[in-house]
Amino acid sequence: MNYNFDRLVDRRDISVKYGTPGLLHPGCKLPEDPIPMWIADMDFACCDTILQAIHKRVDRLTLGYENPVTPAYLEAVCGWMLRRHGWEVAPEQIVTCSGAIDALKLAVTAFTKPGQKVLIQQPVYGPFGQTVTACGRQAVDNPLVYRDGAYQMDLEDLERKAADPDTVLLAFCNPHNPVGRVWSREELEAVRAICRRHGVLIVSDEVHCDIIRKEKTFLPMGMVDPGNVIASTTPGKTFNLSGMKLANIVIADPGLRERFLAVRGGKNFPNPLAAAGTLAAYQSCDSWVDQVNDYLDESFAILSRRLPQAMPKARLVPPESMFLAWIDLHGYNMTDRELCRLLVEEAGVVPDPGTHFGPAGSGFIRLNIACPHSVLNEALDRIEKVFARL
Repeated sequence: MNYNFDRLVDRRDISVKYGTPGLLHPGCKLPEDPIPMWIADMDFACCDTILQAIHKRVDRLTLGYENPVTPAYLEAVCGWMLRRHGWEVAPEQIVTCSGAIDALKLAVTAFTKPGQKVLIQQPVYGPFGQTVTACGRQAVDNPLVYRDGAYQMDLEDLERKAADPDTVLLAFCNPHNPVGRVWSREELEAVRAICRRHGVLIVSDEVHCDIIRKEKTFLPMGMVDPGNVIASTTPGKTFNLSGMKLANIVIADPGLRERFLAVRGGKNFPNPLAAAGTLAAYQSCDSWVDQVNDYLDESFAILSRRLPQAMPKARLVPPESMFLAWIDLHGYNMTDRELCRLLVEEAGVVPDPGTHFGPAGSGFIRLNIACPHSVLNEALDRIEKVFARL
């Protein structure tokens, strides 16, 4: 089946993305018809197979307490991981919860004590540090190194900070949001060795793992070091199901899994509609993901081709994954507020400000390009009218 990602889906009265586009830009006046390109969900219609499975579940007429994590469900999750990533996951290793940030909160609570330190790697998804702090722990930054337009990890700094006896956990991101890196085997092995040497547990957020550029291959951290990794996976980003709030957390080590479950609690009944959609997605929707990746490859090609004209002083960080472009605007020598005012108020395009991902994000924006190509081109037309003259 061929899917139509050029189709315009009207989400204006139901989507956070459209309903609150100025949320991260206080003080900016939105035009009447902004193009929201911020929060990380797609504008594409969900796969029909998923929607049909959800409709079929609704037709059962009740939505009471149930445990939809059946053997068939677990088999579907394990099958997806093996088929798509070569990752052999056993059904008993899967723990469900509402999302990757919920999993991070549970892990911080289960495996650290108040006042202890958790490593993060900024620029990184804002709720990483916020969650650590909210749990009464210290978020310690092991900043990524931005050099010659690309990012890498500072492994020497990671080693120094991991050696601190108070550092007990690394909140890892693979692929990395927002910079888009798909970490190589060599990089992952280096992180594994450092964390093993110093007794640091790795909680790896891998929610973007299925949206990968053609020339890249995703390697799960749980394959590199299954005994020291809690890996968060979800169909949310892959299939545009983030609102369903269901994640599959892979914990291979029985001891770690037992401690995690003790904090999560025994009575955990996932949303039956979310489970029905996830089961259908992982059983039958490989073709949808293949096609959405092809479409996004072309979206990034459009952005790469047009950005030098639309924003001549901008630099697109090489996109290796996700549907989120990380764009360096330091060439304009303007403050973050000035840049965002031009984008939001004058161009009518609403990105995520780079500062949402920590101080290291200053001078950048994150642009969600999971939209029809006609919308992407319209956004670039608007940006060009404002920025090409600067």
